Amino acid sequence: MNRMAKTTEHKDGKSMPEPLTTTITIAMLKKPIEELYKAAEGSVKRRLKAAQTSQALRGIYKAMSSILKVKTMWSMEKEVKLTAFYYPSKVSIEGKIRAIDCVQEIEQTKSYVIQGTVGQGKSIFLRYLCIQEIARTKRVPIFVELRRYDGKKEFRQFLTREFERYGLPSDDETFEFLATSGRLVLLLDAFDEIELTLVTSVISEIENLVQKYPDLQTVITSRPESGIEKSPHFRIYSLAPLLPNDHKPFLHKIVPEDAQVERIVDAISKSPMEIRTLLGTPLLLTLLVIVYNATQEVPPTMSAFYEELFRTLLIRHDSSKPGFHRKRASRLSDSDLKRLFEAFCYAARQQELLVFNHTVLERLLDSGSALTGVRCSADGFVKDITQVACLMQREGFQYQFIHKSVAEFHAASFISRSSNDTALKFYQKVATQHKWLKWRQELEFLSQIDRYRFCKNFYIPSARKGIALFGIDALSPGSNPTVSTDHAKAFLMGPIAGAMPIDPAAPPNRSAVPFRVTWGQSANYATHETTGFIVRETIMLLQQRIPLDHRIFSSPTVEMPLGFLIEETNLLPEVAVMMTMAVRSLIEKVQLISSELQREEQAREFIDP
Repeated sequence: MNRMAKTTEHKDGKSMPEPLTTTITIAMLKKPIEELYKAAEGSVKRRLKAAQTSQALRGIYKAMSSILKVKTMWSMEKEVKLTAFYYPSKVSIEGKIRAIDCVQEIEQTKSYVIQGTVGQGKSIFLRYLCIQEIARTKRVPIFVELRRYDGKKEFRQFLTREFERYGLPSDDETFEFLATSGRLVLLLDAFDEIELTLVTSVISEIENLVQKYPDLQTVITSRPESGIEKSPHFRIYSLAPLLPNDHKPFLHKIVPEDAQVERIVDAISKSPMEIRTLLGTPLLLTLLVIVYNATQEVPPTMSAFYEELFRTLLIRHDSSKPGFHRKRASRLSDSDLKRLFEAFCYAARQQELLVFNHTVLERLLDSGSALTGVRCSADGFVKDITQVACLMQREGFQYQFIHKSVAEFHAASFISRSSNDTALKFYQKVATQHKWLKWRQELEFLSQIDRYRFCKNFYIPSARKGIALFGIDALSPGSNPTVSTDHAKAFLMGPIAGAMPIDPAAPPNRSAVPFRVTWGQSANYATHETTGFIVRETIMLLQQRIPLDHRIFSSPTVEMPLGFLIEETNLLPEVAVMMTMAVRSLIEKVQLISSELQREEQAREFIDP
């Protein structure tokens, strides 16, 4: 029995209504544009009149309709309507988990950030909110994919160009009118996919927009700790993870047969706890379906999902024909194609590229070939990866990964399969050049698939370096190691250079960068979140004890390093105690991992003849 067109049923038997709209009509778009036209005057009115013609409305309709159609992990060959598979996203609001149907159910007028982890469905949710906004016919939603911003023009110019895609005038005068009209809502997707070097300037420009145009409600999606969550101009809301009782109704959205849904649910219930706790995102649950359909079993870890996924996607087009093996356009074996794709992903991640043209693709492929010795034509590689494995897709003259995590996992896989010398250079470079934030997700994967080298060459050296900032050796800390108030203050004054222990007697640096940047950069000084954890805990303490008012956040030029704020409010002794607890916890973890590595090294020596 096919369930794709039905209402979704909860475990308790209650049905959830289908989304408000399953299509976009020209009439829906016409009403808010007419209202804008009525409110406009002079030259702006003349420009908006052009947007009301039948031809212009059809152009807007076409642009808006493209938001409704997406390619998914389980339907890569053709686009499908989002509303055919959408499972209601839930948001944590004031401690309560709620299914959300429109932008204003979260905030009526204020701008906000929707945070979610890898594959949690942030982009799909924002597209859904865009469709619902259109259906309500009160405001014009402008959906913008931030990964397309390359920094070649000012961010505001980039936004106005996006207006053109939706058939709206892009001149400054019209932008001013639209931004102050209250009839526009800005939906900015995937802030975390902006190149790291552009993040600070983009945050500043977005903050300026929000301050200047309070009636322009702006909603941004992002992974945690991308930088935008530190802005005082946005409230932060988190997508709730899928719970076990979400699995069955979610699966009914993407699996057509009831019997197969029951088999998958049963397999999940019998899988290890590690897997059941991982299935909190739509991406992982969808991957599970793809892999389970091919292998009839549930992989044991998250990294095993991706490991199995490449092979599964590569052969699934042939699986319906017994004994048939399609000849690859690249003329490579599946194992060589995988090696080359991993190196390609590593080269792309080095340059922070998720979207690129054919010329850049060829350059990345050349880099992958140089790293592996595996060579093939660019056209053959593109055909196998975009049409067979479907891990990338082509849109016009541009190529992109189907999901950022695909590039991240395969880049990590390249490192895990590399020689000891290559892996050591990677870990040391990431640790010593303060690049761990750029490679955060790869490091998370490597902690599973290359655990020994990850811990030995990256985690332990980074953690020791962070703890050394307080004058303590993590491997020989002595009894009851304690963070002094002087070290606590010096740590938070910033900027702290290198990995040398802090000199508490050094004069404070009153030319330090603003608070909003200072504490974020402190996490980079030891090159890992060991010290970032300490700083974040300090911020939480301060937020409970001090109203973080205009002294800190009034403008990007305010110079109020965290150390001065703590000293000013007499909280330094409390902060030092909190830091002591955090440092002791880190020392315990470092010593435990060091013991594990020693045992593994002894076992290797015993096995090695």
